[in-house]
Amino acid sequence: MNAKMIGATISALRKRSGLTQAELAEKLNISNKTISKWENGVNQPDISALRTICQIFGISTEDFLYFIKKFSISGCFFLSIAKKSITIKRLKSFTKRSDSSYD
Repeated sequence: MNAKMIGATISALRKRSGLTQAELAEKLNISNKTISKWENGVNQPDISALRTICQIFGISTEDFLYFIKKFSISGCFFLSIAKKSITIKRLKSFTKRSDSSYD
């Protein structure tokens, strides 16, 4: 998996939930610098942290992985996630679209 896609997903979910990096870090018992490194694609959470992250955000691990796969293939980053409606931005064209379908 692409570290930048994982980081973009965590960032979008965190912002949708109204949490700061420090608040999410506190819930996970880690430093906010670790959250920053994840969101910037420097490091990735381990699988146990990923499960906890999904629980905090109220999504399944499968949904999290689906988002990463979908956007890794299409070359897009998240802007926001709301009730399985996902708004994304193409890296070069900055075109917005909504995709609420699951394959």
